[in-house]
Amino acid sequence: MRKMAESMKITGIRADRKYDETDYRLLDLDDIFYINFIHQGKIKILTFHTIYGKYHPIATLEGFHVVLKDYGFSSLDTVNVVNMSKIKTVVESNVDIRVYFEDGTYTTVSRKKSALLKNYPRKIIDLG
Repeated sequence: MRKMAESMKITGIRADRKYDETDYRLLDLDDIFYINFIHQGKIKILTFHTIYGKYHPIATLEGFHVVLKDYGFSSLDTVNVVNMSKIKTVVESNVDIRVYFEDGTYTTVSRKKSALLKNYPRKIIDLG
């Protein structure tokens, strides 16, 4: 068994939400007493019972953005949360803006968020 000091973290959202950023927490395995399902009618909701109270797994990009922003992640579009340290290059065209990673995959960037990328290597291409 691994030592708890080496434990992974789980992202959680407070079961009794306050509807602000304090609802989200990065939970250490050390902080979890047990995990079970809470039943709401026919729906079973996975629940982490922790030293901070009850939390559910985060299932939204908004939630991941809140929890991970202090770890170098940013929302660059409505469809992603990006580890900014993993961006290799930015490609801008008249159609869209993309950030590429070392494995060749990419995700999109909204024009509004492109200012966050001013210090990254950039290529401009004309597709028109």
